[in-house]
Amino acid sequence: MAKRKETHEEELPFVALMDTMTNVVGVLIIVLVMMAISLANAVKKVMSSIPPATPQQIEETHQSIESLKKKIEEEKELLKDAPPPKDQLAKLQKLQQEAIESQKELDKKGVQIVNLDPMSKEVSKLQEELAADKLELTKEEAEILELKKKIAEIPDVKPPADKIVRLPDSKPIPKNSQIQQFFVTGAGILYANTEEVRDAFLKELDSSRARDKIQRNQVRKVPNKPSTTVYSHTNMIDYFGTNSLQSDNFTYKVSLEKTRTRPALVATPKEMAIEPIDRAITFSSNYQRALRNIRNKPDSIIIFKVANDGFDNYLSARDLCDKSGILAGWDFYDSPTLSREVPEVEMDQLEIPPPPAPPKPTPTPNPNEPKPIQAPTLKLD
Repeated sequence: MAKRKETHEEELPFVALMDTMTNVVGVLIIVLVMMAISLANAVKKVMSSIPPATPQQIEETHQSIESLKKKIEEEKELLKDAPPPKDQLAKLQKLQQEAIESQKELDKKGVQIVNLDPMSKEVSKLQEELAADKLELTKEEAEILELKKKIAEIPDVKPPADKIVRLPDSKPIPKNSQIQQFFVTGAGILYANTEEVRDAFLKELDSSRARDKIQRNQVRKVPNKPSTTVYSHTNMIDYFGTNSLQSDNFTYKVSLEKTRTRPALVATPKEMAIEPIDRAITFSSNYQRALRNIRNKPDSIIIFKVANDGFDNYLSARDLCDKSGILAGWDFYDSPTLSREVPEVEMDQLEIPPPPAPPKPTPTPNPNEPKPIQAPTLKLD
């Protein structure tokens, strides 16, 4: 016979567990029932607190509903007759919707979209102006440095002391006076001796080389009078026109205009011929020798042609001139040149000068207009 299994007296407490679970479920059911009862009471309380609708309000509500129905029907009719939407319109609406959503998203994040093109153009313009200003500033700084350098190189020179000169009252030049001129510069003084230039020209004209090239014609203009030598104007131009001649103290050119019958000399003093003033005041100087010769010539007066830088030298030379008893005056000049005609030499005339222009009619003076200022005349002082 099989051996019978032994039974254990101890068993699991399933009965107690089932009792506990039953109690919990029962409690939950009771709670749910109580909540349902409380909710029903609350709904009844709310509904009871709402005042009942009046017939007028009910009628207005029905009218509103009917009006909305009519509008809906009208909209449906319009939609039936409207053409079907195109793809582009649908895409545009989609893009507009996406733009609206993107703008909402940016608004939520506090971001604002700014058009940068105008700002970029303005920034570029300002940068160009700034670069131009920097270049101009660099140039000005360079000029300032150059000016400072030049100012630093200027030596400190004190101005000369003021000199007060009293001039005597002016007098008109006597008639038939023989005017002798002296050039006065900052370097010294020089006698403008036109006789020296004339003699040098006549000597050159009488030289053998000039005789070979310049034709001389003997013309008897007056019966029973000696013949006059008339030089070929064309040969004179060929010989003297391109040559610069000189004397001891001057270089000169011969002016041979075709309408003239006498040559003219235009002379310029040599720089080495100007006598310094400290030497000119000595007894044996060229200046004092010229003063003695002029004093022996009747009706001779002296006009000093003074340069801008030669006034001090003029005062020293004028003091010696006054002591010698020669009448004198002075005037400013721009360039130390002298000119004179040579009456001893006659040429044939190549061209007839044009007739003088008829005199202009003298306008009737207007008493209300100011009189023109007349240029000062050369006078003795």
